[in-house]
Amino acid sequence: MAKLIGSLPNEVVVMNSLTVNLHIMLTSFYRPTNQRFKILIEKKSFPSDYHAVYSQIKLHGFDPVEALIEIKPFDDTKDFIDTSDVINMLAEHGDSIQLVLLSGVQYYNGQVFNIQEITQKAHEMGCFIGFDLAHAVGNIELKLHDWECDFAVWCRLEYITRIHIYLSHLIHSICVHMMMQYNSPYDSLYKLINLAGL
Repeated sequence: MAKLIGSLPNEVVVMNSLTVNLHIMLTSFYRPTNQRFKILIEKKSFPSDYHAVYSQIKLHGFDPVEALIEIKPFDDTKDFIDTSDVINMLAEHGDSIQLVLLSGVQYYNGQVFNIQEITQKAHEMGCFIGFDLAHAVGNIELKLHDWECDFAVWCRLEYITRIHIYLSHLIHSICVHMMMQYNSPYDSLYKLINLAGL
């Protein structure tokens, strides 16, 4: 799993569902103060992400109307949020933003966010930053360790499951071929393990 997201093995834990993990991450990283209490998310974020952020804001006694910033394209003729839109929003409101939560790939329109650049700016402004990578893992190249994201959550539903199904079919085909060649399922399994480098 670590290779898929460009992290070290000790930086990844596989557990729970995406939304449960998001609540765990928000509980850990969203530590609002009276001066820095806002959360920045994208407009039309995945609905469960929105509700998780909304509930965490209320849990800490803040008003979501004031504490929840939904970024949308500054140019109303565009469907996508430019990286510069996010950077400008962080520059303008960063001293009151405690946490940023964005998608890696926006589920509604397929936009790929520049995780590295946005993370760097969020950290410059003193904000924690996390990503919902449900539509990104297995779909785009990720280097979360190098990009120094504070946290990320995802599920295997979208692209990882498809990769798993493809690999299962591939391994099955290789096993059948090797069984026919070596006349032994044990020999073929041994050869396959060596082939895979395991």
